Amino acid sequence: MTTNHFVDDLTVDDAPDNEADDNYTNNDVSVPFPPPYFVNEEDEIVHIKQLANGNERVTLVSHRPIWLSKITVDADTGEQSFTLSWDTGLGIESVVIPRRQALSIGGLLALTSKGFPTDPQKARHLVAMLSAYERAHLTSLPRGTAASRLGWHGNAFAVGHEVLGDQALSVMTDPGLDDLVRGFRAQGDPATWHGTARTVAHLPGLVFGIYAAVAPAVLGLLDDVEGFTVEWAGTTSTGKSTAMRLAASVWGSPARIIGSWDTTRVGLEARLATSGNLPVFLDDTAAVSDPKIIEDVVYDITKGRTRARGTSSGSSQRSRRYRTVLISTGEQPITSFGSKGGARARSIVFRDPPLGVVTPQAGELAKDIHFGTLDAHGHLGPAVVELLLKTDAAKLGGVYRKMARDWSSKSTSPVATRIGSHFAVLHLAGKLIEETELALGADPEGVLSDIWDQVAPTFEDVDPSIRALQHLHGWLIKHQSEFYGRGENRTSGWSGVWPAGSAWKSVALLPGTLERALGRKFDLEATIDAWDRKGWLDRDGDRRQKRFTVGADRPRCYAILRSAFVTINEIRDDEHGASGPRRSSTWSPTKPA
Repeated sequence: MTTNHFVDDLTVDDAPDNEADDNYTNNDVSVPFPPPYFVNEEDEIVHIKQLANGNERVTLVSHRPIWLSKITVDADTGEQSFTLSWDTGLGIESVVIPRRQALSIGGLLALTSKGFPTDPQKARHLVAMLSAYERAHLTSLPRGTAASRLGWHGNAFAVGHEVLGDQALSVMTDPGLDDLVRGFRAQGDPATWHGTARTVAHLPGLVFGIYAAVAPAVLGLLDDVEGFTVEWAGTTSTGKSTAMRLAASVWGSPARIIGSWDTTRVGLEARLATSGNLPVFLDDTAAVSDPKIIEDVVYDITKGRTRARGTSSGSSQRSRRYRTVLISTGEQPITSFGSKGGARARSIVFRDPPLGVVTPQAGELAKDIHFGTLDAHGHLGPAVVELLLKTDAAKLGGVYRKMARDWSSKSTSPVATRIGSHFAVLHLAGKLIEETELALGADPEGVLSDIWDQVAPTFEDVDPSIRALQHLHGWLIKHQSEFYGRGENRTSGWSGVWPAGSAWKSVALLPGTLERALGRKFDLEATIDAWDRKGWLDRDGDRRQKRFTVGADRPRCYAILRSAFVTINEIRDDEHGASGPRRSSTWSPTKPA
């Protein structure tokens, strides 16, 4: 059987003089190709081999001139990348590719979608040519250092594609995250952003987010200090997204750098590794496909490195390091995901409305923040970095350690010791912000003391039955349309009964619904027993279950009293009902005179 191939090899009896040259020259570049590779009159790269009979064998390598124009070394891993350039006939194009891919047939063929001039027949010859080109010009090729992640690299800091500091560095991040990387950039007048930020400097929930956004740049200069998670948790329309938008505007375009929890574990790892010492913004934990992803990522943030993974080629992809802060939003606290319980020591959850009391004025403030950060963003973060570039890291570490001791001493709880170190980083970030020209005019210690007082009760070991009820409350908010009395025309069956409005006495769940809501995180029977002992169940005499009308049926359900949710401070005992926010702090959206 004969297989037809593109004819690469041509045998000629006599090659005319000067038919091929080992130099390719146009108006822009002069490229010396290593013999036996030459460029012919048609600007094709050919390989010419002298045969024993005196003839020459000419092999077509590429229809267009292609050459290696630069070798770049990753600042973290030491891995090399090639910048491959080629003449399209209309101009010079270039692409950066890892060396291992540039010297493989598959790697070169993957570039054809970018217009790279090769095909399956020529790629193997092109690999050999590039290898010969590297050997011939190893000492003369331009070389550079590249950052595959954002943040600190020696005395330089990469923000998007801009590098602050005095180290020669180019940014070469994961192409799949280029939109994210390009989102870290400055736009508009710094004074416009400054004006927006100062109008909310009296609201701890918003200032907290700004401190958290700056914190990763501080973390990168502190030895052996782990990353952590901060979150705004609560029902919709309480300002969580506005708070995240303001925090994201510290470094760039909120629309580009705020991501969603609706992604994969591998996708999140790539985002963490690329962000480096810049914050990671993920909106709405309810969007996650698998709750375990949230628990895993909270732990990953403290470890500060991705998992080592295998690749499709059989090689291993090394673990990549970062130190950052995850900034999240969700209806239920991020600490309620998973069964390990360690998330409490790794997360600071702000549960009051970030904009203060929910009022029409707060709605107007949210609009002002939206449009103010749309017009101007990405100024405060680089301003703090410029300050850090002039700072003695050892002295910075000394200040941090004192702050960490002070914050940790506020409570004897083991959790507080760890959380205190997180507050110290936020405190240091706040102090640095006030040293820039974009100072908020806030008192960092006062702001964070307000936050500490709000989150301190979560430091103590929590009764599992209380944690189960907290988890159930978040689940109910997310699934309330499944309940008779709150949903409409449900065709797949009701999950229970939950009267509309705020005057309800209890929420009733079918036994299967309660088991589904608590999942594997809690022991179902032990939880029900504990709730019963605490008087949180709406009983039917001696029975722990009670009959309720669910459409045309009257099944027995587990009914949890509304007063139980009030007892654990999950809801307010006022007009907001179960879907309303907890009691807010005394701050209002109108700055006091």
